[in-house]
Amino acid sequence: VEARTIPGAEIRWAVLLIATLIGFLFVSGISSVNAKFETVDQIPASIAAAIGIVIIASCVVIARRAHTMQWRTTSLGIAVGILYAINAALLKTCTQKFEHGIPTLLTSWTPYAVVVVGVSGILLCQLAYQAGPLVASQPTIAVVDPLASVVIGVVVYKEALRPGYWVFPALVILLALMSVAIARLAAVEPAPDTTPGALGHD
Repeated sequence: VEARTIPGAEIRWAVLLIATLIGFLFVSGISSVNAKFETVDQIPASIAAAIGIVIIASCVVIARRAHTMQWRTTSLGIAVGILYAINAALLKTCTQKFEHGIPTLLTSWTPYAVVVVGVSGILLCQLAYQAGPLVASQPTIAVVDPLASVVIGVVVYKEALRPGYWVFPALVILLALMSVAIARLAAVEPAPDTTPGALGHD
């Protein structure tokens, strides 16, 4: 898309990011979540929504005031990832309400929240892509989205992580490695384009 040579360092950090993300999702046990929809506890859901809104707003403010491309793209990427996770949770709730009939769905606030959150996510995503190269924003979005979904699943839908004394330390280590990989990817300098069309003419 960007018509540039991919540096070797970028490939190595991308591989590390993918491996640690897969490891995080496997260790957390998110793939074994019960498919049965549970009743949403309104208090944790409201608290989680409020925290999510504060984080998103803070990321947008940081992006607006940031003086470097890395801070702008990373901040916007975090906001987009959280919005995508919230939208997925809202879609899950809409599916639950749809099982009780279309009138129940249409008379609730969730489908309209899906539209607002979805449009907001798309707009912020475009801003993140315009703030810098894809390698600086896309990895952040791709990682924050599933991580935020895991948090929402545990807090709002009462989903349980994999049992075991080793799970929490492993998740912390994997999260730290993911953070390092994201930071390094955002800081990677694109390799100079040596294609004939990019060399210019004298």
